[in-house]
Amino acid sequence: PLLHANFFESFLPKLTASGLKVYLETNGALPNHLKSVLPWIDLIAMDMKLPSATACEPYWKEHRAFLKLVKEAGKSVFVKVVFSKETTVKEIEEGARLIQEVDPSVPFVLQPVTPYGPIKTRPPRDLTLHLQALALRHGLNVRVIPQTHKIIGQL
Repeated sequence: PLLHANFFESFLPKLTASGLKVYLETNGALPNHLKSVLPWIDLIAMDMKLPSATACEPYWKEHRAFLKLVKEAGKSVFVKVVFSKETTVKEIEEGARLIQEVDPSVPFVLQPVTPYGPIKTRPPRDLTLHLQALALRHGLNVRVIPQTHKIIGQL
């Protein structure tokens, strides 16, 4: 959605003037775009993109700047990360450390990838529990939840 920040910058003030609350689901890689719409956002779900999931360079710098902006604005946010059997301990450690440094009260949601389309296997249960334990050691509010949109056929 933040690729269209110019549109939202003109649309959201009208929407919120009617009393509606705004929930933003975004990858957290465009902190500069967030600045222009942040005054009208009530709750943010930041989908932390891991290099193992995207095959791209990490967005740690962008994620950190994004979370700092959200914290400074006093907005509600949670971070979720979809992980696979290819996800490394180092990636989860880096994500947990990033949240801990910015605001350890931000909930950290781990989502094991659901087999769908080209993805044929889910992460092993032991890996899920290990990654959860790693994040908990950083003093974070950690949750593990499934990718419900795939379970209910909303993909």
